[in-house]
Amino acid sequence: MNIVVSSGVTSSGLTISSGETLVIMSGGSAESIRVLSGGKEDVESGGLASGTAVSSGGVNYVFSGGVADGASVTSGGQQIIRTGGVASRTTVQGGGVEYISAGGVAVGATVGSGGADVALVGGTASATTVSAGGKEDVNAGGLAKVTTVQNGGVEYVRASGTTSGAVLNSGGVAYVAAGGVAAATTVSDGGKDVLRSGGVASGLGLLSGGQVTDDGEIVVTGGGTFAGALLGSGALVKTGAGDLVLSGDGSKFSGAAVISGGTLELASYGALGSAGVSFVAPATGSSILQIDAADTPATGGTFANTLSNFSGANEGVDARGVAFNLVGLGASLGADLVLVDVLDVYTFKVAGSTAQLYPVASDGHGGTQINTGTALFAQAAAAFAPESSAKTDLVSTPRATDHTPFLHAAGGAGRG
Repeated sequence: MNIVVSSGVTSSGLTISSGETLVIMSGGSAESIRVLSGGKEDVESGGLASGTAVSSGGVNYVFSGGVADGASVTSGGQQIIRTGGVASRTTVQGGGVEYISAGGVAVGATVGSGGADVALVGGTASATTVSAGGKEDVNAGGLAKVTTVQNGGVEYVRASGTTSGAVLNSGGVAYVAAGGVAAATTVSDGGKDVLRSGGVASGLGLLSGGQVTDDGEIVVTGGGTFAGALLGSGALVKTGAGDLVLSGDGSKFSGAAVISGGTLELASYGALGSAGVSFVAPATGSSILQIDAADTPATGGTFANTLSNFSGANEGVDARGVAFNLVGLGASLGADLVLVDVLDVYTFKVAGSTAQLYPVASDGHGGTQINTGTALFAQAAAAFAPESSAKTDLVSTPRATDHTPFLHAAGGAGRG
């Protein structure tokens, strides 16, 4: 049996059960409706349902142009938002599920213990709060924007699902599966972000007390700071201008860092764990690995992270913890890249392609920067240089006294 509420009519306090359907049409409204097992509420174009309680197998459908506000979905109840439908301020808990399908929009839902918010293909969940025992499931083609996950709540980002602007804190966890993309997530104190193999996080913010397990790929374009814990065996890709500062605990990270633009700054001891660092020559600007004093190896020691393909133009290693001076300072390549400062020696393991020349220079901040160059240019310059020119400008630089060139044996380039 259908009960129709149309233009100018308001129904309040009805109970809709097995075999009954409440249809709310253009201009009609319904308040405080209870939808039980076998019952349905259809909110159609121009209709408004306020405070609907859906439980025990009941279903609330919100169609194109329909609006459901303040619904409560519990105990096996479902709210299904179809193309163009809008649901706001829904509470989902205790076995209730809200489905947002193609073109549907859910705004401001609160998902508690046993509740689930599911964004399907083309559906959008916006400003959802997920707390203890609740979950948000962003399926293939679904989108979740500005979700807050806290106090034991969980967000799942499936293949081809996308999230934007999520905040994970105080026990909130997000899992990003293969093919899932999480953009601009902020992981703060007590929050955890877990990237599975094939999962991608872009524009990630990792605050103190937060934790990210990266078995997929993190892409940071521009600058930022990772002050929390970094774990996993995936990739951390730094691209674009700006400085990405790793100041947290990276001791359990064993993946790979890739610098294709800007600066990756290691500001804490073991900031990258045992991960390797690969260089990619940027189209513009530079690719710099900055090693602050806290992560500089002890005199006579070896830097923990292997440098791969440190050979291209505009690439450099800024050893901020090694004071620059013009006497007895230089870098040479044998089995390893060795930086010598008078009697102090610092070793860097290398892999992949290498440069023919590693001139050292002041980094402008009191430290020493190791750059890349070619032997051919340096040798040509040396042919025209005075005999006492060991500390003069043998490579192109605005500082005529800031470089000390060291060549390694011929054939070193391209070794790996």
